[in-house]
Amino acid sequence: ARSWPYPVYDMAFTYLLKGDTENARKYYRKTLELAPRGFFTALTALDALDREARGDLPPGTYLTYLSLEWTKDDKEQAAIVGRLLE
Repeated sequence: ARSWPYPVYDMAFTYLLKGDTENARKYYRKTLELAPRGFFTALTALDALDREARGDLPPGTYLTYLSLEWTKDDKEQAAIVGRLLE
């Protein structure tokens, strides 16, 4: 299923989790080639990772932002938001 963006999107996310932002950007870009109107968070991910690559955002900002989704503890969430605001 070469035109199905889901596996490509998952590959991008996997690279992101591994800390390989260059490959994450590559596969988020490929996801958007397959789904130009967007696919889940691919547009946001690519924009944020491109900003990180240009130095407009500190490295790891997008991954830190994503960690809010998995963090259920209110104090931990507040600490993450604090790091993002810094």
